[in-house]
Amino acid sequence: MASTHYFYLPIKLNDLNALVKAHQEKFDLFLGDTFEDHELEKFEKLIDSLCAVYVQPVLSELSFEDFYCDIENETKQRFFFEACKSVIVLENMPYLETNPFQVSYLLQLLSLFDEVLIDQGGLAELVFKENYLGKLRKYKNLDSLVPSYGELRADIKTSLPIDPIDFLIIDVYKEIKRLQKSNLIPSEGPSQKSHQIFKVMISGEYDAQTLFRKSGLMAKDFDDNLERLKFWLRKIQ
Repeated sequence: MASTHYFYLPIKLNDLNALVKAHQEKFDLFLGDTFEDHELEKFEKLIDSLCAVYVQPVLSELSFEDFYCDIENETKQRFFFEACKSVIVLENMPYLETNPFQVSYLLQLLSLFDEVLIDQGGLAELVFKENYLGKLRKYKNLDSLVPSYGELRADIKTSLPIDPIDFLIIDVYKEIKRLQKSNLIPSEGPSQKSHQIFKVMISGEYDAQTLFRKSGLMAKDFDDNLERLKFWLRKIQ
């Protein structure tokens, strides 16, 4: 019998929706690039039975008491759930024992997040990501069909935005490109620390770790001034 799994995350709804959408597009491209048409026909039933995926806000009326928690981790699970802002709903989950496409999809999706609180429905206890992965790893995934699938996992892990800071950096780069097209790019940032970030960003496009290192700032200063830079740039018309 198909079930529904819920992945609870402390990520803003819009950010999570963009992340899940990007992951789905990457996964679809992989299937098209890796399998020939006749192979896709062969696996058609498995692919068609993949669960439906939705991103939703956490219901306001839902409380931690509505779940069957893991007693040993109750406090940790409660604190994590109370910080969650959104949920990935995976509806009509097929039997994982017989669908390597679904197993690989879930493994890949979970690799994008540091931690996830998972409700598997029914009387199942809440579990964190690592416990859920322990079950998934017992089943066959696409590595058993396509050895190169491991390369896809590595590519997605490094190319997709994962944390809120990644989305913030994307927004700042969008503002910089907008101003560059209009020849409105300022010569300096709104403050010395913001300018340190700004100077690095106009020199090229970098991921969060590289940008942080090149800015020479402390972590909190980096986060605060990156957000200040974003709103300051948006005001320039």
